[in-house]
Parts: sequence; C-alpha cells; structure tokens
Amino acid sequence: MVKILGIGLIGIFGAEWFATDAISFDAEYRARAKYTRTKNESDRIRDYNYGKEVINTENSYEDWNFDASIVTFGVSLYF
Repeated sequence: MVKILGIGLIGIFGAEWFATDAISFDAEYRARAKYTRTKNESDRIRDYNYGKEVINTENSYEDWNFDASIVTFGVSLYF
C-alpha cells in the first residue's frame, strides 16, 4: 500500500509605481513551498516445503521544496 501526502503554499508579493496618472510599472515576486511525504508498505509471502515466511517492508520518504525564482514585470496603461 502506498500513501502520499502533499501540502503546498504559494505567496505573491507585488508593487506598482505610477509614473504618470495613465502609466504604471509593476513587479510581482512569487514564492512556493511544498512538503511531500510518501510511505510504502508491502508484505511478501514465500512458500517453502516446511511452511510460509512473511516479509514485511516499510519505506518512507520526505521532501521539502522551496522555489522563489519567479519574478514578473509589467506596464499598465489607464485610459
């Protein structure tokens, strides 16, 4: 049986500067954080002449990921 849990968060921060009443420049900075946990459980049964052997295995994996390299720039025109 495989169990997967994932949780994420995205944040956007920005600023807008008005050069005139009709023109503005803006910039946005985006950051993402993600946590993933995976758990794998398995049972193997081996048959022998004298009986059965059950082998239980369990593996787990955790990962944190942070990405803060997304920056966008823009120009807005107001009429």
